Amino acid sequence: IAAQLILTLAEAIHAAHEKGIVHRDLHPGNVVFTGNDEVKITDFGLAKWIDEASDLTKSGEMVGTPSYMAPEQVAGKSGVITARTDVYALGVILYELLTGRPPITGSSSINTVLHVMEYDPVPPTGVSLLIQKITIRNRFIFFSSPSHRSLIRNLQEIL
Repeated sequence: IAAQLILTLAEAIHAAHEKGIVHRDLHPGNVVFTGNDEVKITDFGLAKWIDEASDLTKSGEMVGTPSYMAPEQVAGKSGVITARTDVYALGVILYELLTGRPPITGSSSINTVLHVMEYDPVPPTGVSLLIQKITIRNRFIFFSSPSHRSLIRNLQEIL
């Protein structure tokens, strides 16, 4: 069920990425179910154009929910925010679906941010390699292009 939900979310966010939009704040609070049990991603308030040179946020400013933010996001590197940033958040959501908690938390937002920058999550058993690929700080080695087609393929293989 968790993999199916993440697959649905990955396909939905892929549609936004194809339009050149990166969400930047994917977390369970921004995922809703309709009365027809359809899954929807909400709150695009922090979204930005992927290729946009100028940004609403200043360089070095963090935006997002700390436990779900990718390392490049917590570092305030707005120039490297791509679809991979949302893929990382999907990995965190999958981790939380399987374990009941995000992979990295801290005693405060700042502490969580520091942990995201310094540590890779310890993946849960079962789909551990997939979660490791998605949430590792250097996940660019697994996702060489900003697309997350590889994530969708991996999830389809699990299902």
